[in-house]
Amino acid sequence: MGRVDDAIGYWRRALAVNPRRAPYHGQLARLLAGQGRTEEALAECAAALRLNPASAEARHVEVLCLLRKGQKEQARAAFAKLLALRPPQEEELRRWFAAQVP
Repeated sequence: MGRVDDAIGYWRRALAVNPRRAPYHGQLARLLAGQGRTEEALAECAAALRLNPASAEARHVEVLCLLRKGQKEQARAAFAKLLALRPPQEEELRRWFAAQVP
C-alpha cells in the first residue's frame, strides 16, 4: 500500500515490546533494505541471526545489503550460509546471485 514508513514504525514498536523475536528483526531489515537504508538493515539482520541463525529471510537480506555495499567476498560467504539452509527457492536464488556477482 506504499506505507513503508508506517510499516517500519510498526516493526520498531513490535520490537520495543518483544526484542527477542527474530522474525520481527527480519521484517524490519527487509523494509529498511527496500528503502536503501543498508547499514540499519544489516544491523537488524545481525540481530535476527543472533536469535535465529537459520533465518533464511535475514540471510537473504544480509546478502543483498552486502552486495549493495560492494562487499562481494562477504556476500559470497553469507550466500553460502543461506544455501546451507536449503531454502525452497534455492535455484532461483543461485540465478539471482550469479547475476549480481559475475
